[in-house]
Amino acid sequence: RLGRRDQAAHCLRRCVELAAEPGPYRALLSALEQRLLHGGRVTLRLGEQRLILMGRLPLIMGRDQDCDLPVRGPSVSRRHASIIRPASGAGDEILLEDMGSRNGTLLSGVRLGARVPLPPSGTIGLGDECQISFVTRERLTLEVASGLDRGARAVLLDGPCTLDALLTGAPPHAIRFERGRPMLEVRGEGVRLNGEVTSGTVQLIREDTLETPGVPDPLQVES
Repeated sequence: RLGRRDQAAHCLRRCVELAAEPGPYRALLSALEQRLLHGGRVTLRLGEQRLILMGRLPLIMGRDQDCDLPVRGPSVSRRHASIIRPASGAGDEILLEDMGSRNGTLLSGVRLGARVPLPPSGTIGLGDECQISFVTRERLTLEVASGLDRGARAVLLDGPCTLDALLTGAPPHAIRFERGRPMLEVRGEGVRLNGEVTSGTVQLIREDTLETPGVPDPLQVES
């Protein structure tokens, strides 16, 4: 309840192994495991703002809801394009590549023929109808500029970042990824996690709600 979710899962597994009647512990463990996030991705909502945070590349864009940035549209393939790091890992360069899409991928209006480095800013076109604006300065930020999912945003975190730098009106808690798990460093007093006062480090899971004194909207974890 206070945010130590990996530790709770470990303890529940031991209870399942050792208890004379493991059924209740197995049910608790199953419910917890369905909510755990460990793939380096978390979706947050604050009021009307919705933000996808990524802790790793590749970042896959497409119509499939399992994509890192799901984008709907008649010209968008299920797995349309991806943003990757070069195999050599040279510098901070990141690349855009088409994933064999039906209608092609454009970078600032130019159709891709191969992997290309992302410039400091520009647009990614998934076919002719869906445009995604991006900036790579400081951190990679993507925002759907046209299409059915206009306004959807995704940010790549290479290290800790405060929520108020990512979401307007957000509290100053710091978020990072640790082994693919979204970890929140709670700052301030009286912060409530699903109604329980908490502090320190919180491992976020699906359906969490974080209420911070002085912040009108709760922070919600969607997925």
